[in-house]
Amino acid sequence: MDTNQTNFWLSVNAGNFTPEALPVIKSKLERMTDDEIMFLQNVSFKKPSKIFAIAFIFGWERFFLNDIGLGFVKLITCYGCGIWWLIDVITAKKRARKYNFRQFQKLTAFVGGETEPQSVTADAAIPKVQQPIAKPQQHRHVSEPAVTLNKRSSGGKIALIIALIVVLVGGGILIYLDQVKNVSPDLHLVSLEVNGTLYQNQTGSFTVTVKNNGKGAYNSRLWFLMEKPVTFSPKQTVGGDVYSIDAGETKTIIIIGVVTLPPDIYNCNMIFDANNKPSDMATYQFQNVFGVQTEILPVIVLPDNIVLDKTALIFGRAGEKKQLAAIVFPAEVSEENKKVVWKSDNDAVAKVDTNGLVTAVTNGHAVITALTNNGLSSACSVQVKINQITVPTIAQLNDLLNRITNSDDQATDRLRRILGNSLRVEGAPNISNVQQLITDVSNGSHYKVTKVNTNDDGKVISITVSK
Repeated sequence: MDTNQTNFWLSVNAGNFTPEALPVIKSKLERMTDDEIMFLQNVSFKKPSKIFAIAFIFGWERFFLNDIGLGFVKLITCYGCGIWWLIDVITAKKRARKYNFRQFQKLTAFVGGETEPQSVTADAAIPKVQQPIAKPQQHRHVSEPAVTLNKRSSGGKIALIIALIVVLVGGGILIYLDQVKNVSPDLHLVSLEVNGTLYQNQTGSFTVTVKNNGKGAYNSRLWFLMEKPVTFSPKQTVGGDVYSIDAGETKTIIIIGVVTLPPDIYNCNMIFDANNKPSDMATYQFQNVFGVQTEILPVIVLPDNIVLDKTALIFGRAGEKKQLAAIVFPAEVSEENKKVVWKSDNDAVAKVDTNGLVTAVTNGHAVITALTNNGLSSACSVQVKINQITVPTIAQLNDLLNRITNSDDQATDRLRRILGNSLRVEGAPNISNVQQLITDVSNGSHYKVTKVNTNDDGKVISITVSK
């Protein structure tokens, strides 16, 4: 082969061989005849990239590189627990190039006067029509290879079929073993629920649903464990602590007890397959554990009494407002549980808002009630008497005092009827009631009313004057 043909062949096939093999290959190519070159050009070598892909995806590349024995060992050992697979992926391209060089050596062993090739077992494909390879210039006849090489990877394909059979048979064995396993009990905790809300030092309960998916009865104990030390007693369970669950049966179990943990969120677990309660759950291995998070709330103190600051109210005009306050006992009741609901049994007479503020509407009687969230109540009676109580104005009273100064007897009588002789007078020295005020004004003193003082019922209780 001339230099151009040699270089062209190497440029096409160089990637299929290791760099150190290329000088040897070039030397042999330069000594080959045209017939030998035609034979070699029809040979297909393994592509390192394809071998790498097979190694990475399937791990079967050893069958394609005629390494059948180790290929089977690799499959049986589950790819060496992954380590063998990783090593083979890394070295796949290099091993493919070395394999190609060995095949090249076998196919060109006769070049340059060497002995004729023996029976060759190769994965490389060659033309289906065999023809003798000869060296005319040396007048030497070269016998055709002893085996037909026109089938690509025939040995590798057979090995691949065998590997698939092994996988199928192995899968069948695993399925059989799984069926055998299911003959025995296969118990599962289906659910774990907190029944209601758990409060510290109060009785609560857990509901557990267990199902036996196996083909045999299951006898064991049920243990209840929480993340931190806890007293969950008395431990009362429906049917006792030891349970027998038949194949295919689903059983619901209720656990009732008192939780003594401080208020917080905890992890609790139900264990059904331990015959002896472990002292330390963290170091004990279970196969059947079902966990749930649950919140333990503080102890609730409920009201045991409620009183109002007033038991009766009288209104003298429409729109008049008065405040009621509710006192809840004991003092330990939380602010949330101290809240009350205010109601009026007759909104047409008197209304009450959510804060206990009562507003008069019209004449009549109503009852205002305060209710706690646990059903306790206290009531206040309300009377609305509009226009029945007359409160004199400051201007009206000052007009009467001016007329009394001018010796108007009718004004004196009217002032006495409106206020009464004994009504208290404030703001003037040596004057304590209305009678003393009238006497002093009749003697020529001048006073004026600055304020009319009333009580919660709208009744005048005193006046304030200045001289």
